[in-house]
Parts: sequence; structure tokens; C-alpha cells
Amino acid sequence: MLRKQSESVLHIPRGSVFGYDVPLFTTESDIQLGGGTHYLLGKNGLGKTTLLKTLSGLHQAMEGRCEVSKDVLYVPEDLAFDHELSAEVILQALLSKVAYPLALELSEEIGLATSKPFGQLSSGNKRKVLFLLAEFQLYGRSGAVVMMDEPFSGLDQEMRQFVHQRWNQDAVTRVVSHHPANVATRIRSALIIKDGQLTHREGDYCWEELKSEVL
Repeated sequence: MLRKQSESVLHIPRGSVFGYDVPLFTTESDIQLGGGTHYLLGKNGLGKTTLLKTLSGLHQAMEGRCEVSKDVLYVPEDLAFDHELSAEVILQALLSKVAYPLALELSEEIGLATSKPFGQLSSGNKRKVLFLLAEFQLYGRSGAVVMMDEPFSGLDQEMRQFVHQRWNQDAVTRVVSHHPANVATRIRSALIIKDGQLTHREGDYCWEELKSEVL
């Protein structure tokens, strides 16, 4: 069953142009995103990170002005911490007093050893720390928008499925970049970058149904 379309919290106007020194892609129609997870798909190097940074307010569009009506959290793929700090200390420092115990509880459920120094964690467990920060750093702020760059990189299939299922149970607005080979869930909303265009697809798709539009 498809979810009812929620109120738009993110608007990308028609004719927006994204890039740095040269344009990478543009939009031919308005894009409105509401609650739920929106998967950002495209080959490497086409501008997925550029779009996330622009929507997060870290970079300006070359043309057009994107609007986000809520607080935004951007979690980059390469976010790292002092190697001597434990995951527990990192979470305690960056999360509220209310969110911190909830994050610790979830860390046990996903098998993250929070007492271990960050530098000794595997790539998958480092990614779990970022997942916990993304889940709880804006905890309690109604309608927050979360931007995540390749959050599934380094995670095993079981953890990916856990994250997908968790996200399917809430209405948080997430824009999540994905390497196409890592898409293993039903996709209800996809932002696709291809041939210099950013398009939006809504429905109930598996990867094979979108593959020809992405690759």
C-alpha cells in the first residue's frame, strides 16, 4: 500500500542548476518532497553529494533557490572522529540528554560496541555510529530533514534491511544517496540524476524497475 502524500517540506524549483564551476545537472519540473525516505540514485560522479550539500545549505545552486521548511542535518559519507574517542563518548557529546540513552539502547540492538575507540571500529561499525547520530541528533524537533551520503556503504545485508524497515515505520523526511548496486528495498520515492537531469519518481518500485532510468 502506498503512503498518503505528506505535506511538502522540501522544494526544488523548475530550472534549478546544480554544480560548482560548471553545471552538473538541472531540473525541468518542480520537485516537492514530504515525509518518508527519498532515495537519490545515479552513477558515481554525477553530483549526488553536490545535491545533498546544496539542499543542506552548505553550497548554493548555480541557478534557482531550493527551500527546506524544517531543520536540516547533513551526514557526509566521510565523517570521522578522533580515533581514541569511543563511540559512547561521541554519542554523549553530540546528542541531547534525552536522545543519548535511546541511542545507546539502539546500539545494543544493532550490535555496536560503544566502548571501543572509533579508530578500532570496522568500516561497518563506524557507519553504525553515523546512523545513530542521524537518527537521534535532531530528536524531538518536529519535521526535521536528514540528508545522508551513502549510509549503506560498509553495512552487511542484515543491517541494511534493519535500517530500511526502521525508516519505513516513520515519517521523517530523509534524502539518502545510494550506489545503485546497494539498492535492496522497495523504493517509493526516487530522485534520479542522469544525462544532466534531476527527475523525481514516485510509486512502489524495485531496483530492476528503475535500473534502466539510472544506469
